[in-house]
Amino acid sequence: DPVDSSWNFVDIQHLETADEKYWSCAAVGHLVVMAPSQADNIMIFDTSANSVSTVASQLTGKKFLGAAAVGGVVVMAPSEPVKVGLFDTGLPVTTTATTT
Repeated sequence: DPVDSSWNFVDIQHLETADEKYWSCAAVGHLVVMAPSQADNIMIFDTSANSVSTVASQLTGKKFLGAAAVGGVVVMAPSEPVKVGLFDTGLPVTTTATTT
């Protein structure tokens, strides 16, 4: 809150116990998708509901070091796996075209 300089936390202790859980995230609409580093799950923070959910990454070890949103998809840069992570948020992306 800019008025009183306060801020909040959402406790994820019950969801993830790994060290170096998440190193990067990307926003798509009201969702912030966190790319797992050593965490087992992709974490989704819903800013409209102030809630957290997870999706199993199905990978082990160090997973991703970066994330970027392209439309409704979050692309995750690999760390140790030889796979690029693609997480489709399922959210429609609105684009605006300007004509002259």
